[in-house]
Amino acid sequence: MFSSLREGTDAQDLFVKRLDDDTPAELLITLPGGQRPAQWPSDTLIVFHQGPPPVDLWMRDLSDPDSPRAEAYPEQEADIRDMVVSPDRTLAAYSSDETGTPEIYVRSFPDPGERTPVSEGGGDFPRWSPDGNTVYYWTTGGVGVTFVAARLRREPTPIVLSRDSLFTGQYFRPASDLHPAGNQVIVGRLNLATQQDDAASEPERFIVVTNWFEEIRERMGN
Repeated sequence: MFSSLREGTDAQDLFVKRLDDDTPAELLITLPGGQRPAQWPSDTLIVFHQGPPPVDLWMRDLSDPDSPRAEAYPEQEADIRDMVVSPDRTLAAYSSDETGTPEIYVRSFPDPGERTPVSEGGGDFPRWSPDGNTVYYWTTGGVGVTFVAARLRREPTPIVLSRDSLFTGQYFRPASDLHPAGNQVIVGRLNLATQQDDAASEPERFIVVTNWFEEIRERMGN
């Protein structure tokens, strides 16, 4: 699923393209202001950003191609971004600036109930742990950005039990994701030398480290 501006669209509209054949991309929905994909939590439901600002989260039901339905999740005047659905598809975490500062919230899904504040002092780009009991997010301040783990009690309504700062540094938050196993984070790191000196010879790059536990065991002689 992707957004594209092309002949016949109204700003950035949503398309879907099969990866296993050369069938042309299919227009999913067109609405004023443009759309941008957020998540595809099931075969019959997609979530996307809609608007110029304030940006809303919308859902589109794909179960009946002849009667497409799209609706806001939830409807409010603040910017709502970066929604991710929990692995069991019953909760959604997202960022909203309804208080004047982007913060992370959790609501039931697909029907939005009462929101539960997750972050304190700012938060964006949430991610769920594989078991759905922890929401990871980024918060800014001080010398860089901090990756935080907010552990939840889900029943009867979500409550934050603890918030733990995992690491801090000069990272590019949009270029980050949690590994599906939940035990690693992939994140872009800002190359400050390159930003400060256009003549710097060291380019920005991604570094992937595999089997690092094995290397630690070898170095410790265990």
